[in-house]
Order: sequence, then structure tokens, then C-alpha cells
Amino acid sequence: MSQDKDELVYVPPPPPVTSRRVYSLPVDLVKRIHAYGFANGHQSEVSAVRELLIAALDAAEASHA
Repeated sequence: MSQDKDELVYVPPPPPVTSRRVYSLPVDLVKRIHAYGFANGHQSEVSAVRELLIAALDAAEASHA
């Protein structure tokens, strides 16, 4: 089957570059994450954790530079 050169062809977008992991955390830490997320307007626990991890890793990397 040949295609006309004016025919539109659906090309799905590439999948996002992510990795899904599940970690077990102590209840007190989860409560702190929820409180942080609520206080800072995060819509999900994932976005709060992402922000906290980025900040912590940036600080750790800066202290070793």
C-alpha cells in the first residue's frame, strides 16, 4: 500500500523519559512530605517529593564542588 505524499500519517509522540520506582518510607517522613506539599501548593505527593529531592541533591552537589 503506497501513501500519497499529501496524506497525513499519525506518528505517536515518544514516551516520556522517566523511571518508576517505589520506595518505602517511615510514616513520620511521609507526614512531613504531605505537610510540605500542602503548604507549598503541590497538587500531588510526587511533585512535592520531586521538588524536595532536586533541592537536596542540588545542595549536596554544591557542597562538594
